[in-house]
Amino acid sequence: MDEVDGRPGPVARKFGHLDASHGVAPLSLSRSRPSSQFNFNPSRMPQVSSAAAEDLEGRMTLPPGHPTRIYMLKEKQMKTYQGSEIRNVAVVGHAHSGKTTLIAALLHAAKMTPTQGRVDDGSAVTAYDEEEVARGVTMQNAVAFAEWQGVKINLVDTPGFHMFTHEARAALLPVEAAVVLVNAQNGVEAVTERVWRYAEEANVPRIVLVNQMDHPKAGGGGGLSALLDDIQDRWGRTCVPVQLPISDAQGFHGIVDLVTMEAFYYTPGGDGRGKVTGEIPASVAADAKAR
Repeated sequence: MDEVDGRPGPVARKFGHLDASHGVAPLSLSRSRPSSQFNFNPSRMPQVSSAAAEDLEGRMTLPPGHPTRIYMLKEKQMKTYQGSEIRNVAVVGHAHSGKTTLIAALLHAAKMTPTQGRVDDGSAVTAYDEEEVARGVTMQNAVAFAEWQGVKINLVDTPGFHMFTHEARAALLPVEAAVVLVNAQNGVEAVTERVWRYAEEANVPRIVLVNQMDHPKAGGGGGLSALLDDIQDRWGRTCVPVQLPISDAQGFHGIVDLVTMEAFYYTPGGDGRGKVTGEIPASVAADAKAR
């Protein structure tokens, strides 16, 4: 209770008033800015204990017609993991290669989010900063986690613009692996090369993910084979394809797993999990066997 000599103290005078039971009223938003501009998201509020929430709910009152809502989040017991059940993975690549969107898709496929987050509307989990949402770029490292088959995977979303690559370099120091994204249309770009060198310096194992395969110009002017050859020319023959895309004039449909020689099909707007079929399409069967 904020009270000095029976009168409201400085906190109450500045932020609210005391009612008859000395319960502090909620903060009033400034009239100079409409409340709709605050983009208030209760899921990002810090959690409080159940006892504290109930006590605060009992003491807070709302004047008639007050526009502010009260959100109280109950304390949740977080699951604990053994060290052997935790993986840390950095997602790196050139700007606009789709790192934030990939992480949003992985979280949705792992059922960590009810819907897939989007960068353009600020609903992607790792794109929460107002400046980043407004500019549509990542400017600092952000972490999200997903649980997959009992393992907690911490995913580090890193910036792709050259002036922020120090963040990506720092992210590669504590992680155990990295996913290097390559834009299917533009191929290997300047920052892609840079973060690859950072990963080599940190001796971090990595996989290359060719992203945005649903783009009409995926593969660039020379096609997907030329893109794969370019990756191997730049980074060595140890870059071995383990998947091939299933695509045609109608778009991208799925992938062929070259390890199990199975085809996986995906439904646009679905749950993000591929549906296994036994048959590999004739259009990619020969290439799959050759790889």
